[in-house]
Amino acid sequence: GLIRNDAKAQARFAAVLTRAMARMEAVDPGLTAEMRDFLRLIVPLDNPKDYGSVSSSYKNLRGALCLSHSDDALLQEETLIHEFCHQKANLLTAADPLLKPGQGGQVVYSPLRPDARRLWGLLLGAHAFINVNRYLLRVLRREAFSKRDRLSVQGNIARRLWHVDDMLRTVSLYADLTPVGERFQSRMWREHALTLHDALGFPAAVLEEGRARWLEHRAEKGL
Repeated sequence: GLIRNDAKAQARFAAVLTRAMARMEAVDPGLTAEMRDFLRLIVPLDNPKDYGSVSSSYKNLRGALCLSHSDDALLQEETLIHEFCHQKANLLTAADPLLKPGQGGQVVYSPLRPDARRLWGLLLGAHAFINVNRYLLRVLRREAFSKRDRLSVQGNIARRLWHVDDMLRTVSLYADLTPVGERFQSRMWREHALTLHDALGFPAAVLEEGRARWLEHRAEKGL
């Protein structure tokens, strides 16, 4: 839920976001310009269970993005991009629906969670994960990391690869898309394929671990 920070905590929150936005400006100026143009408010959230990050955005709160504090600027960049992608997709559908009438609320058994999930939610998730992965790959190409940190970022991407693959396959198999939705889905598959190609340069063990962790998650959470 919403947290009301004191001045010191608020300054820490803002300082990390300032660093995050500065790197995003350098790595992907186009995306950052879109985000700066659209976002009007960043709301600090509590993180009572000490997850890596807690975040949310809402259809009826356009221009507002909510996230918890982290001292890890790269994690905040991931979170900002993830939630902005949700807002961008929701804004797009206000003018051009991606799913035909009745499909947005259609539920399927998700590979991600043990409850039935809406097709729209799977499409939203795939879109956000793809964009986060593409951004992290740009960061890896641009910056020097220690071996440990580089492997950590590569592992982060590798785990998401299989999430995206399953979500896109589910949407492709079950969703009845509009012409705009078909083009949108086709572009997501293209970007996902580019990510898979770029990940061929990762150590084989990283990719194997990412797939193993996804299969473990699916076995535990999916129906």
